[in-house]
Amino acid sequence: MYYSFMIAFNIMLSFYRIGNSKDIHFEDLFNLYRNAFPFAERRSRDGLIQILETEDRFCAYALIQNHNFAGLFHFWTFETFYYIEHLAVVPHLRNQKIGTQAMKFFMEQIQLPVVLEVELPTSQKKRKRIEFYQHQGFEPLAQFYEQPPYENQKKFTPLKLMSSNPEFTDTHFEFIRDTLYRKVYQSY
Repeated sequence: MYYSFMIAFNIMLSFYRIGNSKDIHFEDLFNLYRNAFPFAERRSRDGLIQILETEDRFCAYALIQNHNFAGLFHFWTFETFYYIEHLAVVPHLRNQKIGTQAMKFFMEQIQLPVVLEVELPTSQKKRKRIEFYQHQGFEPLAQFYEQPPYENQKKFTPLKLMSSNPEFTDTHFEFIRDTLYRKVYQSY
């Protein structure tokens, strides 16, 4: 299923829903996923395939620009909020506003608050990621947050939650954290 929209200079950007590992864009999506995110912040290939094929709340999209794979956008739908798990653009297409336009399109389609995780601002690269989301209207939350381990990994990773609606998220922080822990990470 495609969701398409135009971005600057008449470049077409589409969201293409990935449903399983046999999809035409799955290998490109998985290769970018593996290379863009540290081991502690992603699933294994088998783990990604399993979640794609069994979890209706999980949505994996390939970003397609002019008929070519340009990036990935993964999110979860819950009753009271959305959770963006991963967004990445292929290296040679970065700094062309693809991520910004994908976020803008996504935010225009939804009505609920959105949360996402970012790494702690310990390097210039990590600070730039936080700034990217701040430019999209997200604010970092003050509460302490750790990402549970994916699959068979052993330790939690200190991260920061950001939200499109900090008032909602501050009020419901424990509920949101527990939902992510149970549903996304399946840790309890």
